Parts: sequence; structure tokens; C-alpha cells
Amino acid sequence: MDQHLLIGWGVIISCFVTFPLVFSWMYFTMEEGGMYTIVLMGMNIMTVPADGLIAFMSYNALNFSAVMVITGVCMALYRRLKNMQARAEQKFLYDFVPLYLLLFISITGLLLTFINIFLHGAGHYVMSLIHQYSVILTLIYLPFGKLAHIPFRPMSVFAKNYREHYGEKSMKQCKVCGTEFVSTEQSKDVIDVLDQNQLEFNMKDGFNLAELCLPCRRKYRIARFSGVATHEVPVKEANQNAKG
Repeated sequence: MDQHLLIGWGVIISCFVTFPLVFSWMYFTMEEGGMYTIVLMGMNIMTVPADGLIAFMSYNALNFSAVMVITGVCMALYRRLKNMQARAEQKFLYDFVPLYLLLFISITGLLLTFINIFLHGAGHYVMSLIHQYSVILTLIYLPFGKLAHIPFRPMSVFAKNYREHYGEKSMKQCKVCGTEFVSTEQSKDVIDVLDQNQLEFNMKDGFNLAELCLPCRRKYRIARFSGVATHEVPVKEANQNAKG
């Protein structure tokens, strides 16, 4: 859990800092007397001393997030290399590549600070290009690996509200056993989305596969391959009431 917190919040903090700066939603102006004014969406938010705590935290926000990500990634890599179950289940492109990408971005980002402070900017241009291209590559890779969890997991909250809201109105009964397994609206939406993507699951028996509860869907598939009637397919008690 700690590694997820470190990686997740490290990435979120870096995005909250990077995107506003890149798109000029937030920037700083220098006032007389060594004071900085923080400007957000064209509005002056606050004026702080250039050598104060708030300014220090602002300067180093990306460094802090990089350290969080590096720590979390190292913990995740250690687990994936030492835990036998994780080693058996993991895939290089899906599990390791996103960790390596995050590690590379964080290290090159910290190197930029190191170059500016200790090397007086020598090699900054080359390192900044390496860092920028690594970020672009990671954004392109984002939908294809576990990094997709970062934007998608918060959306599960909305999905839960969606299910509960329409579940209070009307529930869909399974075409085989009659069990109420999902809201009528959600069942309809699933069928519409499948149809729009030219994926048809209309069975010869006169129903859509999305209109069956999960246990009956499993039994129906088994029946199609085995030739045994759906209601005669034996199902373990533990699986009969499966939700996912």
C-alpha cells in the first residue's frame, strides 16, 4: 500500500505542478525587495518572500514528488523481483516498463536540479531534452499499462454512484434465472456501447449476453461449447453468486 501511495501521490503532485506551468495557468512574478507573486489563472494569489518556506516548497515541489516516485518504484521493483507470486504473474511490458519509465523521468528531473546547482547549468539543455522526451513517451504509453490506473481509479467513484443511482430506480432481471443483477439503465448502456463499437452479443435464443447475470453467462458459454443444456451445467456454490 505504501508504494502505491508514494507513486500515486508523487505522480499527482508532479502533474498538478507541471501542467499549470506548461500551459501558463500558473506562474510567478518578481516584485521589488525579493518578493514573489504567485499568479493563478491571471489572479494574484499571494506574495511571498523569495527565500521563504512557501517559495522553497514551490521551487522544489517536483523534486519532492520525484523522490516520492523513486522510493515507491524501488519498493515495487523489489517486491516484483522477490515475491514469487508476483514474479509468476507479472509481464515486462505491462508491469515493469511503466515502473522504469517513472524511474527514468524522476531521475532525469532530479539531475536537472543537480546540474543547475552544482554544475552551474552545464549540460542542462541536453538533459532537459532527455527529460522532456521521456515524459512524452510515458504519456503515449499511459493507456497501455498499469499507469492507466492513476487516471482511471478515481473514475471508479463515479461508476459506483452511477450504479447505485440507477439501481434505486429499476433493476434488470437475468433472462435465465430471474435474479436482479444490475440496473436496467446500466444493462441498456452496455448493449448500446457494444452496438456502437460493432460488437454484437445477440444470441440465437433471443437475448443479449449482457442481459445474463455472471453465473448464468458462464453456464451459457459452457453450454454452447459442451452441448449440455444451460440449466444442467453444474456450478460450484462459491461461483454461483459471484459479483465480478
